[in-house]
Amino acid sequence: MPGRLIAPLVVSACLVGMLARLAGAEVVPTNVRPFFGVGYTHPVEFQQFDRGFGMGFGFEIEQSEHVSGIFRFDWDEVRMPVTGGAYFYPDLGRRAFTWSAGARLNMSRGWVLHPYTEALLGARMISDNGRLNVYPMDVSSREETADPNGIAATVRVGFSTASRGGSGFFLDGGYEFSVEHPDLYGLAPIRFGVVFP
Repeated sequence: MPGRLIAPLVVSACLVGMLARLAGAEVVPTNVRPFFGVGYTHPVEFQQFDRGFGMGFGFEIEQSEHVSGIFRFDWDEVRMPVTGGAYFYPDLGRRAFTWSAGARLNMSRGWVLHPYTEALLGARMISDNGRLNVYPMDVSSREETADPNGIAATVRVGFSTASRGGSGFFLDGGYEFSVEHPDLYGLAPIRFGVVFP
């Protein structure tokens, strides 16, 4: 499994490097600023898991007025409802760890709320060695054999109060999915957080 995750991390690092290199041609100097957010995570086609919570942090590499590079780490925990007989399964949650990199397109900087959209690609690992069969009732054979680990893609849309080079708050939502199994093991996070200058 570690070998399968090295390639996406290398690709992510190269993408961030290329975006930073392109920034050298801009008249406006590059600015790197950290961000941190927390919020609700909704599992999509994720066996019986029906709710969750997560947080994420990372760096925005501002390269121009409208384009930024993004490098982020996200942690999510998903939970399932406790029903009859569930006491035999004390661990009713799974944790997902995702490293990703990509680009952010800032729609407008002229308003108080600055809308943006992101596209990211990276590597995801889920606890329990990728096999989620802790509570296998009503699980299809495909869900049972599909590996949720590996390359993951994420799309996000949101709003930020942070102007270029400044601090502020943000609210965004998105969808993270496995590239190998896009119809299974999706995560739909909603994050509220702060951007540091």
